[in-house]
Amino acid sequence: MNQNFFTSLNLIKSALDTYWLRNSLIANNIANVDTPDYKRFDVDFSKVFNDAAILKLNKSDDAHIDTYESSEKNGIIVRDNSTSQRLDGNNVDIDKEMAFLAQNTLLYNSLIQQLSNEYRRIRLSINEGRG
Repeated sequence: MNQNFFTSLNLIKSALDTYWLRNSLIANNIANVDTPDYKRFDVDFSKVFNDAAILKLNKSDDAHIDTYESSEKNGIIVRDNSTSQRLDGNNVDIDKEMAFLAQNTLLYNSLIQQLSNEYRRIRLSINEGRG
């Protein structure tokens, strides 16, 4: 297996973790839709992609498999401090949050499908294409 394979799996894992985090934040926003002065939270995807640097670990022997790990993602949760049209200062729009939740779920499920395909390819490689 080559380094592209491990890089691909690592990126999928990082993306799945990010979408899972975003799902939690959206659920929290929905739960606080009626909380006065609550400001919505979301994930800053530009920071996620910038921080997803892939690092190659040192090997003590050439026979060892290359391992890749992504760097820590710090500061990717952002608070939307924009003003609210509501009198209580809350800026959560339930319709937008539900749309974000549906979009996030679709993206997460597509990544799960992609991960499943990667593991199917591994199985085919191990079985020499015999299914």
